[in-house]
Amino acid sequence: MDVAGSPGRALRRGLPVVFAAALQDVPVWVFHGAKNPTGNMEMSRSVVEALETAGADPKYTGIPDGDHGITDAVHGDDEFHQWHFAQRREQGRGLKPAGAGHEFASTWRRAAG
Repeated sequence: MDVAGSPGRALRRGLPVVFAAALQDVPVWVFHGAKNPTGNMEMSRSVVEALETAGADPKYTGIPDGDHGITDAVHGDDEFHQWHFAQRREQGRGLKPAGAGHEFASTWRRAAG
């Protein structure tokens, strides 16, 4: 779910190069309710396109009758849970948060599908 200050918001604000490249190996599934009054589906699609341009392989699902509160629809989807729990992180590689020790560095290995 998108929260204030998240990479999704930064991508929509015009920082796709920085954040899309940083998310290249992170598994991402974007969901958007077509009736969401706070943002249109095209904004979410542009995030997906920026990720694809950076070499990522994001998934996208539009929920035709969904508004801003699509959490139940997403969390009630068995395919989402199967995908989510299939994702794995490889420890000791990749970027790490500033000030974090090497034990926190990791890279995502995306599962198929």
